[in-house]
Amino acid sequence: MMEDEVFTFFLCEEFHRRLQDPKFKESIPQMIKRLVQYLQTEDQTLYTHMLNTGILGALPCERWFGTCFAHILPEVCVQRIWDKVIAGSYRFLVFVALQLLVTFSRQLLKINNVEGMLQFFNSLPADNVDMLVTKATELWQKQGSP
Repeated sequence: MMEDEVFTFFLCEEFHRRLQDPKFKESIPQMIKRLVQYLQTEDQTLYTHMLNTGILGALPCERWFGTCFAHILPEVCVQRIWDKVIAGSYRFLVFVALQLLVTFSRQLLKINNVEGMLQFFNSLPADNVDMLVTKATELWQKQGSP
């Protein structure tokens, strides 16, 4: 990931500090609420399907936000997400989650239970993942990136 060990140490330290910040932890419920609102606007069909099947309320958003997607996205994507978080842009995580849902909308519409949804996210298909962070960045900027 990085070649300069000192720089890497301080970068990791800052990243950890940001994720442990009480403001970040307190903002997670609001971030989840915003994700649901944006999903309803961006993909009404997926929103309705996920709401009707109970999947919407079971999305692992706290885990996604708390790990900045490190457990489900490739390293190259995670690095770009971490750049935004280290800079203090927690809200960007909402747009990554939104874009994750919208990108895989077609597949998610075929899933009718929470277990299937969790299994899907634990083994994401490699296609479209590279563009996910780019599209999330575009959405974030469109909404007025803080």
